[in-house]
Amino acid sequence: QQSPGHGREKHPRLNPNFEREELMKFRVGSAFHSELLGKGAPIAEFAHQKWQSNAAKADRDNALLNGYIPLTKDQAAKTRRMVQRAHQQIKGRDELAYAMSGGIPERVYIWREETKWGPIYCRMMVDWTPHAGRYWVDWKTTGVGALHDWGSKTMWDTGCDFQDAFYRRGFKAHGMDFDACIFAVIEDKEPHGLMTHRVDFEAQEEADQEVQWAINSFAMC
Repeated sequence: QQSPGHGREKHPRLNPNFEREELMKFRVGSAFHSELLGKGAPIAEFAHQKWQSNAAKADRDNALLNGYIPLTKDQAAKTRRMVQRAHQQIKGRDELAYAMSGGIPERVYIWREETKWGPIYCRMMVDWTPHAGRYWVDWKTTGVGALHDWGSKTMWDTGCDFQDAFYRRGFKAHGMDFDACIFAVIEDKEPHGLMTHRVDFEAQEEADQEVQWAINSFAMC
């Protein structure tokens, strides 16, 4: 919804001054992904309760520098509880359970798109590519209700319809025909409720057009 200039500013390879935003509130989410999927940055757990002291900040920054996800003692315990609750609740959701029964975590896909301005390359990293079935899985952690709050607002505010369309396109380029993404959303507060969401067909059609526009715009630039 913004200009190509905004896109360039946020692109780690096009913007030579790009700095990835490292927000504390996202660290538990990143750690949850790593622990649940068994792939990703390793966790560095510290006894600190907060990151306020100089010693705590030094430990945190050194962990980040070495590719770890730094967590306080409470954050690490919370991450373990979330993973445990996720495993418990997966069993009660048939489509999610089937998709998660076998697959490959965090697989990167790269493909070439042909446009009238010339070819471009696209890239995506998929949380979970299943061995069988019609749906792949993308895990989300949220601070709002995983049912109504996330499904009616956050899902659309964060562009999950665009993500679904872009990933379907990427899978198709690799000869894989998936119907949609299962967004598995778990709350980061007790009792860590889990809900699944999918983009409906009408929204998929509109998002497909947005993805095509974005590809054309990128190629033209």
